[in-house]
Amino acid sequence: MRGAAQGRTNRRGFAALVIGCAVCLAALCRVPARAGEILVLQIKVADGRIDPQSKQSVIFIKLTEESKRLVAAMTEKNIGKSTELRVDGTVLMKPVIREPLLAGVFEISGNLSLSEAKAVAKRMASGAKVELEVMD
Repeated sequence: MRGAAQGRTNRRGFAALVIGCAVCLAALCRVPARAGEILVLQIKVADGRIDPQSKQSVIFIKLTEESKRLVAAMTEKNIGKSTELRVDGTVLMKPVIREPLLAGVFEISGNLSLSEAKAVAKRMASGAKVELEVMD
């Protein structure tokens, strides 16, 4: 009897180890966003400025390394799809992914005045919740 009971205990211990490893692996290997999934972006730098070529107001954004990797993977897999970029729950814009964003640095342009671009950039830089969602 003792041997059978010990075998069940060892199997439970092994099962717990496998489940624990799967949970750790899932946490380390995040799957890039698919349609309907939301990435919460970590902003390293955000600045409102005038683009020297277009003379339009833009928001310059530099992402943290983790966000850079997640955005690169998400944009590579979703070229041609629409997205929503939200700041504190408010939709800032709805761009279409034309090419992968691999560098973690990009500009947002649109119908923003320089003061509006600077205000949004200031919110982003000060810890606002910035989300990117791939739309269906």
